[in-house]
Amino acid sequence: MAEDTRHDESLSVDPAWRRLGVLLRLRRERELGVSRKALAARFGVSDRNIRDIEQGSRDNYLHSTLATFEHLYGLAPGAIRHVLDGGDLVLAGGKDLSPDREYDHPQDQALWELSAIPEATRRLLITVNQGERARIEKDSDKDQRTG
Repeated sequence: MAEDTRHDESLSVDPAWRRLGVLLRLRRERELGVSRKALAARFGVSDRNIRDIEQGSRDNYLHSTLATFEHLYGLAPGAIRHVLDGGDLVLAGGKDLSPDREYDHPQDQALWELSAIPEATRRLLITVNQGERARIEKDSDKDQRTG
């Protein structure tokens, strides 16, 4: 039997880019209320570029491309680099979207209180947790509509 030698791209991308992707997708879906395709069409960018950054599947963007993404998502200049350095999203106009460290969901709060884990890692885990819950909720809504 031949060994499967396919490369899993998701394992090669820096977790900070994956965290950024989750934050951007959640912002687009929950706060901006638009589909990926609608966002792409509105600003004349490719759906693939938006998909790539929201999935964290690439980490080799030009500075001008990152500035375009910041504009698309209504973020302050430099906000993407700030997230990649472990910070939270900052909206254009300076509003910091960092949580007040009191989380509504008990899993998120428990993760935050694990002080032995570095803060950037805790933020990543919480963001992934929130993204997974949103995905499950979305799948559940789809099942209810089709069932």
